[in-house]
Amino acid sequence: MIKYHYIARSPTGKKVKGNLKVEDEKELFEIMVEHDYKLLKYRELKKHRDFFSLSTITNSDLMSFCENINMMLKAGLSLKEAIRLSKDVIHKEKFRKVLIDVEINLAKGKSFYNCLNNHPNIFSNFFRTMIYLSEVSGNLKDIFDYLISYYRFDINIKKKLLNTMFYPCLLLILCVAVIVVMSTIIVPSFVSIFNEMNVELPLITRIIISISNFISNYFIFILLFLILFIFSFYLYCKTLKGKKMLDKYKTKIIILRKFTQVIITSRFCKSLKILIDSGLPIVNCIEICSSLMENEFLKEKFIFAVDEIKRGSSISMALYSINFFPSLFTETLYISEKTANLSYSLKVLGQIYEDDLHNRIQRLTTIIEPMLILFIASIVIILLIAIFIPLFSMLDNIGVY
Repeated sequence: MIKYHYIARSPTGKKVKGNLKVEDEKELFEIMVEHDYKLLKYRELKKHRDFFSLSTITNSDLMSFCENINMMLKAGLSLKEAIRLSKDVIHKEKFRKVLIDVEINLAKGKSFYNCLNNHPNIFSNFFRTMIYLSEVSGNLKDIFDYLISYYRFDINIKKKLLNTMFYPCLLLILCVAVIVVMSTIIVPSFVSIFNEMNVELPLITRIIISISNFISNYFIFILLFLILFIFSFYLYCKTLKGKKMLDKYKTKIIILRKFTQVIITSRFCKSLKILIDSGLPIVNCIEICSSLMENEFLKEKFIFAVDEIKRGSSISMALYSINFFPSLFTETLYISEKTANLSYSLKVLGQIYEDDLHNRIQRLTTIIEPMLILFIASIVIILLIAIFIPLFSMLDNIGVY
């Protein structure tokens, strides 16, 4: 399949831009003629990688899309009409072009699942599988309720984590600003006074002055080094090797491990329940859930878990062998497999770990904020002590007291 970028004029006279995957130029012209579009210009698109795309399609965009489609399908519109109307309210050009391509392929008689398969970078394997199952069962309307619930849950988790870290990050920036101002402006002004008066400086003051001189003399180099280091680390974490290394530390460091464990377990329960309820075989459910994981280190471990299930192992034992999930999770799965009540157990477990996550986030906020405030206060107090001890000594020597 060749991807073309085209500019065409619609039957209403409006100029339309978009991308389309076709076999050759002939098929491109045929599609335009079929839809009464007049092709003005087109070119073949080359594949390229974009690290900093401003038009990245997020889970919020997908949830909004699902909500729009769900509302229109329940109002009695056909899928083609729902897609056509949905693309008109999409603000991101990249997403709108994808929906134009989906609309054109639907008009050609392709299934919704096959249309989405042309855009695996936009629609995840989970999303496409749910659509496929809904088309097979003729239950397309209801499946969007599941998808909306899944994406809303995922978005809420990320929002809570971002809101939790916003204030601590602000305090950390304030802390850095205080250190820089004290080191480059306040401390040097007192140093000149101490040197003029030949004041004997205590050890803490000499240390602070040495740090201040280092920051003042090499501030530009320190700043450039930090920017270069952060940028290089960011690019490294974008690679598979870098992401795998970072994800591994998330599962090993005690504080991060607990958060990672609760987040992944709650998401896993949610997605696995939806897939099991859709009637998909359990092996396929586990495979799709593993593909949804953002943790590359655990994703590799899931390959062995899937192999264990294929060889006849129970789900609970296979997941226990990963050595990551909480004992409550694996033990409850073991009991629910025996009682054939897996879907309900996953629902309850999902709610338990979602509540646990919210409590952990709240506790983290309660602990981090006062700790950072104390840290900033400690730095300011140390700097003040380092300045005022020799200052009082100087005043004492000149007979002020």
